[in-house]
This record gives sequence, C-alpha cells and structure tokens, in this order.
Amino acid sequence: MNGRYIYLIWQALNLDKICELKAAEILNLTVEELRGHRRENEVYVVA
Repeated sequence: MNGRYIYLIWQALNLDKICELKAAEILNLTVEELRGHRRENEVYVVA
C-alpha cells in the first residue's frame, strides 16, 4: 500500500467520510491499533 493511499484513508477517517472499522480493515489494523495511531497523531497536531 503506498503512502498516498494511506494518507487518503486517514483523511477520509478524520473527515468522518469512513468509519473506524472500515478504515482499520483497509489499513490492516485492529480498531484498537487505529485508535492508538489517531491519539498519537492528535498529539503531533496539538504540539
């Protein structure tokens, strides 16, 4: 999976265009892993 595709999935997730379950499935992650990555990304955005 290339970086652009991954970026688009995360962007769709952040815009509520795709649910967490579907994004996790596409990215081959568990929902818990996906939520952990989202929390990490929010820290970077705030900082």
